[in-house]
Amino acid sequence: MNVFKKTFVEFIVVVVILVLVALALSYFVSDENGVRVINAQLAEQNVTLEVADNTFLQGIGLSGREYLEENHGMIFVYDQERENLSFWMKDTLIPLDIIFLNADFEVVEIIENVPICEEDPCPTYDSEQKAQYVIELNAGWVEENNLKEGDLLKIKVPGQSDS
Repeated sequence: MNVFKKTFVEFIVVVVILVLVALALSYFVSDENGVRVINAQLAEQNVTLEVADNTFLQGIGLSGREYLEENHGMIFVYDQERENLSFWMKDTLIPLDIIFLNADFEVVEIIENVPICEEDPCPTYDSEQKAQYVIELNAGWVEENNLKEGDLLKIKVPGQSDS
């Protein structure tokens, strides 16, 4: 009987761990191409952001894209706030707005209408404020949605209401 109890307890522990992992992963949703995305709200506008949370994905960014759907973009996730985050538009075929956010998801700096790179080397666009997250959206998005420093990015957890 003791062996049965021990095995049963181990089974329950494994199930609980799997459920917790599944819940943690549910914060991220994959689109039809298997790309991890998050749904969020920025300046009262719903946005869908592809997640670039490792050096490989961050290095690729939005390069090679000829089109970006309205209210779609990419969020670059770093492990902690950093000074002087630097971005460039190498091989990026569409102009973008670049939005820097601190660890509290507060907009701390905005660079609007960053043009495609037409020179070598490409110019860089650096944050003057500490940032942990960077969002790239179509150029003009910031102005169109009246985004300003101090605004917050609100992550939408699946199953959570918009309140």
